[in-house]
Amino acid sequence: MTITFKAALTKLENYELAIVWLDIRHKNQPDELKKYITFYKDLFKLDNVAIMMLDEKEEPHYFGKKDVVELLKTKLWKQFPWQEFSLDKGEK
Repeated sequence: MTITFKAALTKLENYELAIVWLDIRHKNQPDELKKYITFYKDLFKLDNVAIMMLDEKEEPHYFGKKDVVELLKTKLWKQFPWQEFSLDKGEK
């Protein structure tokens, strides 16, 4: 099974970070979002991972470390270098 997702790997100020695009339905699920953060930290081998979710007005909502989230809020999300990634999830 292959999973595809969008993410931006970038450097903002002193942060090397990954911003992962998730569906807005996860917005009020902080425990679930923490699991995603942990998963993507391990996947990208980065300490700074943030989740971005767009609402119906294309306004971004971020989840992650407070300082990273505050920095992201000052940027235009469309300017991040978005890429599509594929991940093969082995059958168990």
